[in-house]
Amino acid sequence: MTTDNLAGLPAQIKRITVNVARQQVGLLTHSSHFSFLYSQDAMAVSLTMPNQPDPYNRGALHPVFTQNLPEGYLRRYISEKLRRHAEIDDMYLLALMGTKGIGHLSYDAGIHLPAAEPVAIEDILHWSGREKLFPQLLERYYLNGMASGVQPKVVISRSAILQKDVIVKTFDEEFPLLTVNEYVCMKCAEHCGLNTPKIWLSDDLQHYVVERFDTDELGNKIGIEDFATLMGRTGDQKYQGTYENVLKVVKLNTGSMEQVEEAFKLVAFNCLIGNGDAHLKNFSLQYLPDLTRIELSPVYDVTHTLIYPTIDNDMALKMRKSKAFPSRHELVEFAYTAGISRSAAGKIVDRMAECIPVSLSNMEEVSAMDGLRGSIEAHLNNVMKTTGIQPVFRHDKKKKYE
Repeated sequence: MTTDNLAGLPAQIKRITVNVARQQVGLLTHSSHFSFLYSQDAMAVSLTMPNQPDPYNRGALHPVFTQNLPEGYLRRYISEKLRRHAEIDDMYLLALMGTKGIGHLSYDAGIHLPAAEPVAIEDILHWSGREKLFPQLLERYYLNGMASGVQPKVVISRSAILQKDVIVKTFDEEFPLLTVNEYVCMKCAEHCGLNTPKIWLSDDLQHYVVERFDTDELGNKIGIEDFATLMGRTGDQKYQGTYENVLKVVKLNTGSMEQVEEAFKLVAFNCLIGNGDAHLKNFSLQYLPDLTRIELSPVYDVTHTLIYPTIDNDMALKMRKSKAFPSRHELVEFAYTAGISRSAAGKIVDRMAECIPVSLSNMEEVSAMDGLRGSIEAHLNNVMKTTGIQPVFRHDKKKKYE
């Protein structure tokens, strides 16, 4: 994005037209407060905000509009790049997001930036240049759609026709090889039967690439809402909640015990893999613009956090009134309170506890990060040790619980 492209930006943004699937649905304004007013008979912007004649007024921006705003690294980068041209706040970021945000919401404030040149995913995966690639991607694509989260990431348009865009992530000094970590955990999730998007790891281990899952095969945008939004929380409140309420939200919005069971599988997998960052923004529901076919979105942002010394050893949310990682027995009881039989819950946990070490033993990439496999297996053994299931031993070729 060149300086010439930025010179014509307005200093502030106070009014934005909001669209669902490219159809205008209402007006978002900011004065002493934030206000969203629906157009007559318009489609809803959120499962929690049905169309009504009165405006939705809030002191802070509505959660459904903030859920995909960049945090941390990317937000600081955008603010620094544009500080000479505009006052960058949440409204301005929405205006810059335009039609390229995650999900089917889009925003029009009269800002029209030139499209960035697409890139072939092979160029990212097999980069061999002397200069680091991510700073170049960031410079080119920092306004090409935005995604929430504090990890350095950027949304990339792919050059191949009819292929979905991707999100490219890297890592910083505090969390070395987070790219490898996430790739390994996501491959374990896939092996355990969870619904995962397409992912790649670059040859130099610097980039983890995930295909966007907010469009269908025809290119139509799908609604995406994370659980912070569904619970009326802001991004700053993403660690406030319980996994019991996560399952309740699934039941309330889908009316499906099958979806509740899928949500339990995801929560249980995060517990077994040792992910202490499974907060409210790392669970989402997806649906069509008419609010039908509501179901869990594919899995994303799963890592083994216990290997990093700067992160505590607790979970992101409470389960059974505690943030300590649960035992197998506690996972089964947690499922039972959500209406899943103890027998079914036990089978789900045991199957994943078998699949994870098998997946690790068959995955070359896990060896790229020292101690990752051992740390995951040690944590898994600790969760499962109170059962009659035999723990994992490194000399056991099958790496199974038997």
